[in-house]
Amino acid sequence: MLGLISRFFIGCLPLPCYVRIVLTLSVLAAGVNFASSEVFPPGTFAIDGFSVNCGNAVTIVTPNLPDIAFAQPGRILLHPMLGNFPTGVKLFVYAHECAHQFVGANEVAADAWAIKLGRNQGWINLQVLNQICQALWFTPGSWTHFPGPQRCQLMFQAFMTP
Repeated sequence: MLGLISRFFIGCLPLPCYVRIVLTLSVLAAGVNFASSEVFPPGTFAIDGFSVNCGNAVTIVTPNLPDIAFAQPGRILLHPMLGNFPTGVKLFVYAHECAHQFVGANEVAADAWAIKLGRNQGWINLQVLNQICQALWFTPGSWTHFPGPQRCQLMFQAFMTP
């Protein structure tokens, strides 16, 4: 699961942290109301014209999330507000959530997996990595994520290592 992202990253949704924790846990426990959602079978989702795929995971775009994105087994859930970010940030978020399908709940490992995937596929360079860090820099961290500056330091390390 992608942990709670600060108000800065989710477009200033006015929810205190404890409310977002409860909502995130409620969504995970009860599932997402898919009535107002778009469901994309594996291999049919695109981000700004770039086809993205995460194995057998279904991609769901839904406003019924307390966060910008998170993963469940076999599902990548994205909030439509993700569309407000630069292409490289959107691709990173998708790859980060995809990573959870393979590395489990470890957020540092998911960040590293997504950064290395983007670097190896050519859609993350230092300019895009800086855009990702701009989006995350002011996040205070949570029970699952390091604060933005630490997270970026770890992502730069991942970018520089094979």
